[in-house]
Amino acid sequence: MMKKLLSSPEVIAAGITVVGTFLVGIVLSYLEGRIGLRAVAAVLAVAVLLLLVYLLYRLAGPRRTAGALVVMLIVGFLVFLAFRQGQRVGERVASSPPGTPAARGALSVSVAAISPAATATEPVRQLPPGTAVPATFPLVEVTPFETGPAPATPFLSGSGPSAGPQIQSFPAPGAGPFGIVRIGDHLLVKAGSAVYRLDTEGNILDETEHKAPCFAGAWAWDGESAWCASHSAIHRLSSVDWQETASFQTEFAGIAGFTWDGSLLWVMDGSGNLAGYDSLGQRKRRLAVAPELGMAASLAWVDGEYWVVDTFNNVRRYDSQFAFVGSSDMERCGATFPSKLAMFWDGESLWTANANDNRVYQCRPDEIK
Repeated sequence: MMKKLLSSPEVIAAGITVVGTFLVGIVLSYLEGRIGLRAVAAVLAVAVLLLLVYLLYRLAGPRRTAGALVVMLIVGFLVFLAFRQGQRVGERVASSPPGTPAARGALSVSVAAISPAATATEPVRQLPPGTAVPATFPLVEVTPFETGPAPATPFLSGSGPSAGPQIQSFPAPGAGPFGIVRIGDHLLVKAGSAVYRLDTEGNILDETEHKAPCFAGAWAWDGESAWCASHSAIHRLSSVDWQETASFQTEFAGIAGFTWDGSLLWVMDGSGNLAGYDSLGQRKRRLAVAPELGMAASLAWVDGEYWVVDTFNNVRRYDSQFAFVGSSDMERCGATFPSKLAMFWDGESLWTANANDNRVYQCRPDEIK
């Protein structure tokens, strides 16, 4: 009965019409630049798979079709895991040959234009003066990056600086990293209830307990102060003990991405809505961008561009005026279907930390574009 129903011309015509309409919408969205080529390829693959299953059902019946589906799922998943593991192993050992010079200039960023229509929001809430908090490690002095040879690291034979975007990766200092910034020659990683200070090779220098106010929020660095965005608020933190010194509310109930572009602190929700605030909490600009696929998971200012990463490993890049530049794949830089991805550009390298695999990655932005 079911086979006869599915074989009727009306059902076949209706199914083809629905699938065709969906595919036309996908193609038009790609041509407009709203989704990338990988998303189109994924949708077409699903459509072809459904067509094959339907043809198999017509020719072989329900029992053989069910058996074929089980084999497809099991074998396909095993092939996927083998390919993914091989790709990760190749990338983790691929890096620059020993002794390759790495020029490191002073950190510089471009300033994004500010819309003349500025809207005031809630003023900064200052903590009472004279509030004493014990320091757990000394103030880190921000210094320009010095020119010198890159550390010697193993690399894959036949590969070199252009082998891929990943320079190195190492285990995160704690479970669930969700904030990362670089200050001088050190990295700050917020993981769990602690802030860890690392050298650039992942060795822990010290740590301090840090729960409130940013137990699970993205971090940014404006050259003088550390900031974190958690829930609906932005908090300025002391660079001595990382405790709150000021805060203000944003218009978003949840913040998925947070970055400093040299002029404004930008927050983004999971739908791609953005707002830019100055350090006093005044909103200067508001707009929206579209994640390539899924939900927005992270935001970073990278070499004059805003990078928006979604939960399907894609990054959409926008210039300083938020004009769309292009899209790329972020999986080789630690974005493995992230619900949240910590990102920070230090003027040369892009650093990411993903709670899915509890690792920190250092990558070349030019190799991701």
